[in-house]
Amino acid sequence: MRIFKQIVCYRNKPFTQIDKRNKRLGLICCLHDYDVKLYDKQAQSGQRCGHVLRFEVKAKKMRHLRPFHIATMADLMDISRVYRLLELLTDALQNIVFFDYSIEQKALSKRELNQYLTLGNSVSWQGMNKFQLTRNRQRLTDLLSKHSRQQLKPLIHGLIVENWKGLFTGYLEAKKLQPFHQSAGQIEAPLSATFSHLEYVREIVAGITGKPLQENKQENRDSCKEIYSAKNAQKNCAKTAQRQCKSCGRSIASQRPGSMFCSERVYGPTAKVCRNQDSNRRRDLKRIVTHAINSQYAIVVTYQIEGKTCTDNLPPTDLELTKAWLDRIVNIELIPTITGNNPPARTGCRV
Repeated sequence: MRIFKQIVCYRNKPFTQIDKRNKRLGLICCLHDYDVKLYDKQAQSGQRCGHVLRFEVKAKKMRHLRPFHIATMADLMDISRVYRLLELLTDALQNIVFFDYSIEQKALSKRELNQYLTLGNSVSWQGMNKFQLTRNRQRLTDLLSKHSRQQLKPLIHGLIVENWKGLFTGYLEAKKLQPFHQSAGQIEAPLSATFSHLEYVREIVAGITGKPLQENKQENRDSCKEIYSAKNAQKNCAKTAQRQCKSCGRSIASQRPGSMFCSERVYGPTAKVCRNQDSNRRRDLKRIVTHAINSQYAIVVTYQIEGKTCTDNLPPTDLELTKAWLDRIVNIELIPTITGNNPPARTGCRV
């Protein structure tokens, strides 16, 4: 609990309580790509395991793990890659602002007192830009190193590194190979060596086709080049193929391989139209289905599957509003429920 009271913010983002009903549980700072958490393991688990501080970085976007070459679950089996994740923990710890509120203000100068009152408030950090954050973090470090009795950040950093290395001790030790031992009696060969004169004989050997060897080698090199180029053409056919925008049909061969629409970086702000045309169609379909649900309409859906066009009459709640199904829909007609003897009037919506 004493450690949680000395945490001010993460960079310029404030921490919040994990559980407002239990302030002893810990703190969390939620960012777009990852979360940073510090909490008491005993309070979180409800078991008597001692007050153990748990420091956690939760990645929510894969790009946060991209520098460590982790893209799939199989990459987590590579010990060398997982061990490098220690950098994530230490970098996150360095960005946490710790403060010692037990410093005696009487021992501070006027300038240091102003820094003490400013840097100990999380609201002051929220309005700082990148350069102000770097400068004020250094000022706070100098202030704590001069007047604080115990600095928490170096202590926690040492414990994190020590425990992390302890988890990989058995995996990172190099396997020492047993040396090849040979007794002194086996060093000499049982038989004496025999020396004879060497003769060098030079002759022209014909190739398989009856041609001289040099010509046959040249033909083999040419055939290898043809095979190599054929393999390359087969492997790189997807890269060399002409790729076009899904909406406007413009060439996007210069963009990254996974792109399907025009890029703003290449074609400017007008390229947004291509992506919006595809997404707006699915948006309109969702609105039609939502309107049918609220108005208790049945729907007649015309869709394509495996190259065939099919039409079904079904309640709107049976339609899956996923991207794959919305792309297959060709036409939707709304059918209101029958009231009296008047037949229902259909409302067609082709998107």
